[in-house]
Amino acid sequence: MSSPSLSRSLLRSRFGRRLLLLFIVCSLVPMTAFAVLSFGTVTRQLREGSLGRLEHSSRALAAVIAQRLHFLDSDLAQVRRVAPCPTPPAPRDDPACDGSLKYALLALSFVPDAGSPIALFGTQVTAPVLDPRQQRRVDAGESAVVASVTDSAPVVYLVRRATSSRGSAGLLVGAVYDEYLWGTREQNPLIPTMQLHVVDRAGHVLFRSTPGDVTLPPSVVRALGSTTSGTFEWDVAGVPYLAAHSPVGAPAGMADAGWTLVLSEGRAAVVAPMAKFRQTFPFVALASLGAALLLTLGLLRRHLAPLHALQEGTRRLANRQFDEPVIVASRDEFADLADSFNAMAAQIARQFKALVTAAETDRAVLSSVDTPRIVASVLDRMREVALCDLVGVTLIDASTGGQATTYLPDPDDPAAPRAYVAQFRHDDAARLHQQPEGFAPGDEPLPPYLAPLDHTGTRDLRVLPLIYQGELLGAIALGAFRPSSRGEDELMQAERVAGQVALALANARMVDQIRVLAYFDSLTGLPNRVSFKRRLTEELQHCALTQRGLAVCFLDLDHFSRINDTLGHRLGDRLVQEVGHRIRACCRLHAPAAEVARLGGDEFTVIVPDLADADGTSRLARHLLRAFNTPFALDGHEVFISASIGIAVFPTDGVDLESLLKNADLAMYQAKRHGRNTFELFATSMETSANRRLTLERELRRAIEQEEFTLWYQPVIDLRSGKIAGAEALVRWHHPTDGLILPAEFIPLCEETGLINMLGEWILRTACDQNRTWELEGLASIPIAINLSGQQLRGGGTVELVRQVLEHAGLDPRRLVLELTESTLMEGVGDARTVLPALSALGVGLAIDDFGTGYSSLSYLKHFPVDTLKIDKSFIRDVTNDPSDAAITAAIIGMGHAMDLRVVAEGVESEAQVELLRTLGCDMIQGHWVSRPLTAGDFAAYLRQQRSGRNARSRAALR
Repeated sequence: MSSPSLSRSLLRSRFGRRLLLLFIVCSLVPMTAFAVLSFGTVTRQLREGSLGRLEHSSRALAAVIAQRLHFLDSDLAQVRRVAPCPTPPAPRDDPACDGSLKYALLALSFVPDAGSPIALFGTQVTAPVLDPRQQRRVDAGESAVVASVTDSAPVVYLVRRATSSRGSAGLLVGAVYDEYLWGTREQNPLIPTMQLHVVDRAGHVLFRSTPGDVTLPPSVVRALGSTTSGTFEWDVAGVPYLAAHSPVGAPAGMADAGWTLVLSEGRAAVVAPMAKFRQTFPFVALASLGAALLLTLGLLRRHLAPLHALQEGTRRLANRQFDEPVIVASRDEFADLADSFNAMAAQIARQFKALVTAAETDRAVLSSVDTPRIVASVLDRMREVALCDLVGVTLIDASTGGQATTYLPDPDDPAAPRAYVAQFRHDDAARLHQQPEGFAPGDEPLPPYLAPLDHTGTRDLRVLPLIYQGELLGAIALGAFRPSSRGEDELMQAERVAGQVALALANARMVDQIRVLAYFDSLTGLPNRVSFKRRLTEELQHCALTQRGLAVCFLDLDHFSRINDTLGHRLGDRLVQEVGHRIRACCRLHAPAAEVARLGGDEFTVIVPDLADADGTSRLARHLLRAFNTPFALDGHEVFISASIGIAVFPTDGVDLESLLKNADLAMYQAKRHGRNTFELFATSMETSANRRLTLERELRRAIEQEEFTLWYQPVIDLRSGKIAGAEALVRWHHPTDGLILPAEFIPLCEETGLINMLGEWILRTACDQNRTWELEGLASIPIAINLSGQQLRGGGTVELVRQVLEHAGLDPRRLVLELTESTLMEGVGDARTVLPALSALGVGLAIDDFGTGYSSLSYLKHFPVDTLKIDKSFIRDVTNDPSDAAITAAIIGMGHAMDLRVVAEGVESEAQVELLRTLGCDMIQGHWVSRPLTAGDFAAYLRQQRSGRNARSRAALR
């Protein structure tokens, strides 16, 4: 201690007083600055830490409330008895009567839709008012939780739909115990300074953890309504509080009640740890001032050193330099202050480092959509966040769910973690779901997916589930080789990072799924059109650099629509899948470098890179066609199908993607026109033909609008009487520049473009009107045959159109015959079974044209009300020279007569054919021997000759 005389002498001296004042000022200024900066920094850290803790706790409590609702709803769903319970209740009775629900429900009643409520236990409960959304969910078989807010305490009801044993429908309404739903103080352990509020959408307080009628200010209500969760500050009776709010989510199968959980903590309690600091600072200041009065200038100078050290330490702390401690050897209050400062700085350093590492981990995992990079970031950074020695990441296989891969860091190669595959049991998933906050396995045996960590020597293990939106993605294991020193803050940071990792993994899976959907066909798993074009573009660029060839094969299934029409679209999709697998297997065997893709529908493509010659593609095409020789087995059906293939070669058939695809497509259609089940290499003539078809298609539309078509009529003669028995209407196109175009060139194009319906209607109206005109002129009363296409058969309204045309023309339906080819009839077999009987009911005649060239199946014929068979001219052409054609013709005639059908022979051109057909019993003939097709005017003249007997040669020859 300094002597009083020394102190008095220092005070008497002006220099001493000035020096003492300077010493006091120099001592107080750094200390004050340090106190203010430290107080502000620590207060801010405490406030932010409290807000984070409040937000995490509010989410956890909200999840607990939702889980309790889920458990209670599951138990309430077991209620089957909706009648008053017996007294005493029978053991193992319904949960409504055996007391199983009384742990959570104050009362339970059944409120029928019509009638009085029935109390199952407790006091009678009436049904609460449900809003329309809740009512719809309850009617759909789900449950709803409803809070009834009155002047007294709020009451929470759980409502489910139920049916009594007598069949009456109603609601099961249970009044929920407040202690069960909100939990007692022991069940919801809150810091004494915290307050818990639960409010509904209208801002009514459903629960408060402190007594008293506390209402929420309007500013708080607006804050709750602006966001679903977050933090804010508010005042309760003038006392400032920090608060966080989270929604109480509804479990699966339950209508969302719209509750919000608000967790508050007094601001004064948050910054309470600074009270000791505030108490210490004045003491230090007073001690310094006392020392200034007692010590000499030398002592004062010596005491400036610790103040300077503290000042520098504060500056380092403000600049985030936590490594260098403040060293004070004075063994006084300054040394104690330095120790406190160093302890505080060390704690702040740990927290700051954990926050920085967690933020860096968040950026690393959230900025990546690649699962390996996310795993690598967690393995690299998580140890600093959780203060552990070893980190393991387990990912569940999304495709199977029965396997998991655990990743551990490799000391020799940190960039390539070691992977261990293990079985992932249902019990493991259940435990991770039930403990979303994590768990410590303790001394129990580790599950298989954690077994790799057992060999590392870890003693203290903590497992954090990776769950996003209810989906379990995996887990993070934190291990230590000695008892861990991590606290609640580190564990909280680790849990927060685990949540971010789960979000990043979910995003990575979603990106992977989007990538698959964007570039691969969902039905066959093959690359889709987008992926095919990208790959073809890359291959074309490679070929341009290497001067190598490339081929594109365009494959389309033949008559695939028949599969969908007969077996259904489900088996049609199955067939497309099997075709894709077979094409890929064939290419792997015969052209491993080939790339197979599905463009859509029944169209597939094959890229054959590094092509040495076109023969290699031809050989592959033959292998592909042979692959279709084996039938496809589809749910007991043995399906045979063939394909047509078009091939375009780079660079001879095109140098870019579009030209190669177009030319391969043209070659494929050429293969179809050449009989299908074959392949064609692109030729320039195909493009000319395609351009011709495109020109005709464009001019066809104009021709129909400008009526450039005419009908010609070919007579049909009765072999017995020699008289005309009818005629067939044949359409001709009088092109303005190309002259007369026959149907064989434009009718298939009309069917492909859908113009056949317009043209067919015009033919029907024109033929009926013309036939009626001949009747009115007294020329003849004969049936006119008109060809009906498959599209007209499949399209709706055919029967009504025929009825309207006949009524408009005033023509007897017996004077109209509709002809369908055998193949057309079979392709539209489903429509034919409904349309043809309706046409027959009108009185219209029905004929099968070109019979013998299609299916020739009696099992089909017997289902259709046809009355005429027309033998195709391909059999008549050599009927007098070829015994096989004669036998087929005789068989058709015999079959037709056996089924009471008239038989017409087409393409008759000689008297020998006429004689043979008469011998075989054919009913009618048509062909050039009788007459070539005639215009309407020439046919009218023909009819007049028939009526006047001037066709005596034909009748004599027929006799």
